[in-house]
Amino acid sequence: MTYLDKTYIHGIFCEIGTAPQAKATIILCPGLPGSPKEQSLLKKLMQEGYNVIYPRYRGTYESDGLFLQTSPADDICNVIRALQDISEYADCYTETRKQITIENIILLGSSFGGSVAMVCANLLRASCLCIAPVTDFANQGSHPGEQSIEQLAYFLTKIRHIYRFAPDGFAYLKANRLLPPLQSLTLQRAILIHGLTDATVHVSRSEALSRSNNIPLYLIPGGHLTLSDLSYDFLLEQLRSLQRF
Repeated sequence: MTYLDKTYIHGIFCEIGTAPQAKATIILCPGLPGSPKEQSLLKKLMQEGYNVIYPRYRGTYESDGLFLQTSPADDICNVIRALQDISEYADCYTETRKQITIENIILLGSSFGGSVAMVCANLLRASCLCIAPVTDFANQGSHPGEQSIEQLAYFLTKIRHIYRFAPDGFAYLKANRLLPPLQSLTLQRAILIHGLTDATVHVSRSEALSRSNNIPLYLIPGGHLTLSDLSYDFLLEQLRSLQRF
């Protein structure tokens, strides 16, 4: 039976699964609002030979702290670097210590999580597969019909107990103080995916990012896509292509 371990690293709650002689390590960065619902996908990826790590952002779900008190990308990078340094972790429930070797990192995320994944990939010099990322939080909502940061903040504050907000966190996010514009990043290996009729993050955002940063872009039918909107075979094909870069 495939099992995802549970552990805390620097106050960040993570689910971790290890594969024997793993060919890569996939870090999942959830969107907003995210919910811990990707366990079945992670278990399938483990069976394909990938290590998987599913962190909860600081200030959300089981993680300590306040959401947007610090950069979510910095928090995730600190988790990965800690695991690289010590090569082990302890499962919260069984107290069993597990070994893990983190190599060939692939960040995977959609929407807000796509932005976090791309920033992490830049900081870690890793690969990333990003679905409909917010490319510039300062300008998000400027395209007619797009969701603004204010609308996102209003919606998330109605979800009690899941998000514990830092004062002025969304103001810092909108000022690009937590996550920089994605066009400012230098990426070695990245793939973009975007829905043609996305009204939340307009498709032109990814088109511009693809042109400016020379990133392959797949445009597919649909609105604001998440991981669950992609076929497993298509997702696996893109992950394998990142390994071949």
